[in-house]
Order: sequence, then structure tokens, then C-alpha cells
Amino acid sequence: MGVRLQTFPAITQEYMYLLLEYTERVISPSLFPLKALSRDHPVLQLTMCLALQNPRVLHSQIAVASIYRARSCSNPNSYVVTGLKHKQEAIRCVKHWLATADGTHADVGVALCITHLASIELMQSNAEGWRIHLDALQTLIGFPNAHNQLDVVRLAIVECELVGCYLFDRQPSFVRRLDRDRTIGSLNHEPRYDEIMSLLSSSKLDISSIDPIVLECIVTLRELTSIAGLETPIPYPSLHIQKYLTARMAVEYKLLQLVADNHLADISRTVCMAAQIYVNRVLRTFERGSILLHKQAERLRSSIEATICNAASDSTLPSCMAWVAIMGAVGAQDGPLRLWFISLLRAACLHTGCTDYQVLRRQLQSLLWSHGSLDNDAILLWREIGGL
Repeated sequence: MGVRLQTFPAITQEYMYLLLEYTERVISPSLFPLKALSRDHPVLQLTMCLALQNPRVLHSQIAVASIYRARSCSNPNSYVVTGLKHKQEAIRCVKHWLATADGTHADVGVALCITHLASIELMQSNAEGWRIHLDALQTLIGFPNAHNQLDVVRLAIVECELVGCYLFDRQPSFVRRLDRDRTIGSLNHEPRYDEIMSLLSSSKLDISSIDPIVLECIVTLRELTSIAGLETPIPYPSLHIQKYLTARMAVEYKLLQLVADNHLADISRTVCMAAQIYVNRVLRTFERGSILLHKQAERLRSSIEATICNAASDSTLPSCMAWVAIMGAVGAQDGPLRLWFISLLRAACLHTGCTDYQVLRRQLQSLLWSHGSLDNDAILLWREIGGL
């Protein structure tokens, strides 16, 4: 590969370097889908820099890459064994650091290593292990004299917690602490009424019944979608990505808060849950029908059923329900749940008199849409409902 492995003291086997390359070439673009900017992602840059010198980070990242690779290859056993071996070695390194640390500073390598371990628990759907690692990180990040690089690690920690909250249906604790510290920006600012009014006037759907704070989240997601689709060169890409991630994490935290708010109107909660699927499908590029999206779709169906059940008997189906149904169908795995959302989409289209795909497409993009990520899904769904 043109690289002398002995240049990096932590790397002792060529497969380790190959898995680091896999991290940069495959995993990073799939997790950080900013066009042509994934290599500039501050978390990736810090990980690759430390992995070439720090055994803790190297072993934990090799474990992540191995287990991630095992999920998409025909013979996963060798990758699973490799991943578990390096996971145990990373844990041993962390235990050694904890036994010798003086408690006066936070080690960036240890924090990143534990974040990787939490990510592995996510991939293995281990909610208890995920939470234990995040609790350890909250203690570690609290050490005084923290290095500036910990600001980058915080991005990785928040990302790991948010994905886990979606997967395990939990409320965030680490992000809540950062909100108090204003590390990820003010999350409780006043609604941007001018932008909300612009959305209300331009949307081809009746969204007047949705709470303003939810519409503000939609406005922010529209902005993030346009940023994620930029293909032209951007000056200071690492700073650009960091600002983008900070804004995305803030709106995700707000959506999680709103879903848990018992005072929120049913239709607004349903829209929030559909928006969460949008975030993970478009802004994180989880594949349609992945375990995480399917679990979100299951919760979305329950919310839709509650919305319809609690509505007045003479009320009509909200016109935004076609968008909600598509988000559910995009998230659901093939089977009864996806068929349920397809039936809902058919009913929503008939209710609004939408009998042409181009009309539906204009309605969808007037609210929240990504052509690159969702157009193919929408075309497939239109075919499945048989046109109208």
C-alpha cells in the first residue's frame, strides 16, 4: 500500500492498517454523509491521528471496523473474532489507565476509546453496555484541565448517545448536560417566526395545526438538508462540519424532548417522530429497513394510531399524513409494518385528491424532502400503491 507499517509503533499487523483504511474509505462516508467532506470530519481526523500512535484508540477503532465489516460480508466470523479480540485489548488498556491515572486530567485517547466501545454496544444492540460506557464518559469528561481535543470527542459522544436514544427509545443524559453547559449551543431559543411563516405560506400542505416549535425543527432540518447536499468546495471544511453537526445535534435533542412532552399535540408528536426517521435516513444515511429505522417506524405507527384514535370523530386526516406515511414506509422493513404504511399513504393521497406522482412530489418537497436520498423511495412507494 506504499506505507511502511513500522512508521507507526502501535500498528503491528498489516490487517490493522487495512481496517483503518476501511474506516476512512467506507465507514466515515456512511456515518458522516456530507458530500466530499467525510475525510475532513474532525472526529475521523482525530481518530486516525491517535490510532497511529495510541494503542487504546487503535484497538478500539480496529474493533469497530471489524464488527462493522462483519455485518456486510459473506463470511463474517473472522471479522467478529478479530473485533472481539481488539475490543478486549482496548478494555484492558482502559483499565490500565484507570489504575494509574491521577484524576487530574482527561485523556483524549481514553475518552475516544470508550466512545468506540459504546458504539460497538450499539452495533450489538446492547443497551446496558451502551449506557455504562456513556456514564463513564460523563465522569471522564468532567475531569479538570481537559484538552481542547475533547471538544471533538464530545461530538462523537453525542452522536453515539443520540443514535442509542433512537435505537433503545431512551432520553439523552449526556446531551442534556452539554445543553446546560451551552456546549452545543442554545437549544431553547425563541421560535423563528419569520421562517415559520414562510414555511406555512409556501407549503402545499395544511400544516397550520402543527405546533410552532415543531415547525421550527422542520425549518432547521430543511437548512441542514441543503447544507448536506453541497458539492462545491468549502473553505475550512472541518469547521464547517463541526458547525453542521452541532446544529444537527441540537435539533435532534429538541425533537427527543418534544416526543417526550406529554403536553404536545398528537399530530405534532407524530410529525416529530417522522422527522427523526428523516434525520437518520437522510442526514445519517441509514439504509431503508435497518434495525434502527424499523424500531422508529414501529413507534411512529403507535403514535399515528393514537393521533387518529384521539381525534374528533368529524376530523379529517391531516394533509401532512402522506409525508408521515412515506417516512414510516422508508423506515420499516419489508413485511406487515411496511404494508400498513403503504395503506396509510394510499388513504392520505385519496383524501387530499393527490392522483399524480408529480403532485405528491411537490407536496413532499414543500415540507421536508431530499431528492438524492428519498426520490427513489417515493417512486417505489407510488408504484406499490398502484397509482391512483
